[in-house]
Amino acid sequence: MASLPAGIRHVRPPRPLNFPATDAEGDVGQTKRHWNLCTLLYAILKNAVALEHTVGADQFVYFDRADLRRCIAPDVFVRLGTHLDDFDSWKIWEKGGPPDACFEILSKSDTPANVSLENKLESYAAMGTPEVFTFDFDAAEGARLRAWDGIGGDLVERVVEGERTPCLSLDCDVVVVANPMEGEPWGLRLERGGVLLPTQAEAALARVAELEAALAKRGK
Repeated sequence: MASLPAGIRHVRPPRPLNFPATDAEGDVGQTKRHWNLCTLLYAILKNAVALEHTVGADQFVYFDRADLRRCIAPDVFVRLGTHLDDFDSWKIWEKGGPPDACFEILSKSDTPANVSLENKLESYAAMGTPEVFTFDFDAAEGARLRAWDGIGGDLVERVVEGERTPCLSLDCDVVVVANPMEGEPWGLRLERGGVLLPTQAEAALARVAELEAALAKRGK
């Protein structure tokens, strides 16, 4: 807005919009399983891309600077080309754009949603997210992984076969795997070149195992 001419007065000062980082009234608790699967995916992405890009988890993403109600909180998201270690919420007009890939972990049996998947997809389409992935723990095998692509302002569902589909933004595959972590029978992981992308802890354990194997071989 252009500067107002001198002499213009107002009855009250403007009220800035408050974009909250939390929603105390509408917050729905999550189960240990939902937490585990979201945390695993977040840890994988942090280890894979966070040195150059931004990874967020369950934080509000605002996509309309004039309406604080137009927001969504992806379970996990990645924004490429912007590196932030810490932030409360993501306003796309301040941070350079929407997330490049968003992930939702669904489960009607133990994590009731306060926003339907249809409404979430409408928000993702309006926000302009290029890729959205969902994992439904309760769906039948072969239907647990779904994906959508942003095309010309529309969010179009992709055909997913074999519970595996590319994540074009991250140059890897999104896959449903058995025993993704201790205590969980199924979950979502990322794979590149036929190898599952590790968390930082998994990478450290693998390195220790390599060093121990090398020392054992040297001691023979």
